[in-house]
Amino acid sequence: MPVTVDVNHLQYQQDREGLLFRKIAEQGHYAGRSKPSNTRQGLYIATISGTLIASANTTHAIEVMRLMQTGLNGWNRGAKNSKGPFKSDAKTDQKYNVTAPQGGLILRQTIRDLPRPHQPHHNSGQYNHDHVWLTANEVKALTPTKVEPGSTYKIPEKIVRRLVRWHFIDHVRGSSSSWEYSHIKDASMVAMVTQVRGDGSEPLRVRIKIKGKAKCVCPPTGEVNPFTNDKVTTERGLDAEIRGWLTYDTKAKTFTGFELLAFGERWGTSIYNSRHKDLERSPIGFAFEFVDDSAGRTAKPAFAVGDYFSYSK
Repeated sequence: MPVTVDVNHLQYQQDREGLLFRKIAEQGHYAGRSKPSNTRQGLYIATISGTLIASANTTHAIEVMRLMQTGLNGWNRGAKNSKGPFKSDAKTDQKYNVTAPQGGLILRQTIRDLPRPHQPHHNSGQYNHDHVWLTANEVKALTPTKVEPGSTYKIPEKIVRRLVRWHFIDHVRGSSSSWEYSHIKDASMVAMVTQVRGDGSEPLRVRIKIKGKAKCVCPPTGEVNPFTNDKVTTERGLDAEIRGWLTYDTKAKTFTGFELLAFGERWGTSIYNSRHKDLERSPIGFAFEFVDDSAGRTAKPAFAVGDYFSYSK
């Protein structure tokens, strides 16, 4: 049975899921560490009792095929006769039991490098994905206060800061740390109604233009990657413009269109982000759009832990 999980959550969960995953992972390619590090990503083939058959950390198709064959051979050699399912009395870890908000919005996010004019041969095709959860109150804050062309309103700063903190993150080449509120130097969004299309006396669709800015700077952390020995000795930052278009249905009281872009420059790296040889300022882009509701509810945002919806500094 193939299973895909978010290691960022599972490797910390203090419940049955987390315990089973760590039991499997600590037998695998990161086994033998005197002090487990903050990553256990990779591919694992195991029995339901938690007995590891094979593992690797690779994205190369041929190596994955070899791993699967190794797993099949191990299964046939006797792993299929292992004990019953893994058991534990540990209850659900509520810190990681965060669910999509009712009445809110679920967005799909794409993060990617953009072409570099000064490096025409640079590989700008790398990208990654995440999901964004907005609450019903946050959706309401995105709604126009006046339904007439030319009217403007400011998106509350606390909402923009939450979006920037958890989602304006360079995940293009591996996992990166979120921003602390102290790292956020600018986070603003202004909306303007540009068009109203109606049916009779009641407007139906409202077109809204979004403009904003986001700037974050994190000083050097001094963290050392235990696998590569790379040290974070430079600051990490992002300086981006925000542009977008929203479509709001006043009769249904919901958004029927959501297209938001953030583009600008990133620099520096995080401990587990493969940017240690790519520290200079370079173009990056973030795209946010509607996603199928079921997919967004299943795949949690990367940082959807206990304080994901918090505005506290």
